[in-house]
Amino acid sequence: IGLVGAVGDSATLEVCAPAVPDTVAPVVTALGFTPDTLDVSVADDTLWVTLVVADSGSGTTMAQVRIVSPSGVQYQECFSVPSAGTKESQTWECGIVVPTQSEAGTWYVTFVYLKVQVGNDRVVGESELQADGFPTKVTAFHPDMAVHGKFNEPCPVCATPIQRIEIGRASCRERV
Repeated sequence: IGLVGAVGDSATLEVCAPAVPDTVAPVVTALGFTPDTLDVSVADDTLWVTLVVADSGSGTTMAQVRIVSPSGVQYQECFSVPSAGTKESQTWECGIVVPTQSEAGTWYVTFVYLKVQVGNDRVVGESELQADGFPTKVTAFHPDMAVHGKFNEPCPVCATPIQRIEIGRASCRERV
């Protein structure tokens, strides 16, 4: 690349590139949430996200995870830098704060965005995460969703076993 200055001076800029360019996007190899149910009835609650990313190239420099409310109107997200690992396999951790009185019900991971050192960034959507067997759902809880009783015990009013909402499942599973 040749450069010419205002007075006619010229300079040469040499661009060096790796022998093997990084053309392969990173891959999510693990995704998890803690806890799987958030209580936002009287205070903010935090969903802790752990993500493991494999990248055979230059390395992933940033990860973003977004969750969206049941209606799709509200969303929250977190951004992270790696907390452990090497550039080939990095662990990322971040907290998504869901504010008090946010919409109750099942929130969904809409995407995981992975930013790469050299620009072959990747967006992994909900359907791809589900196809790979990763959880994509978390429940935001309000008192109006409450049952009369405690988890893993029969209801004192109707004697029905209390159900647990499980992350990543399409429905509840009865506990006895």
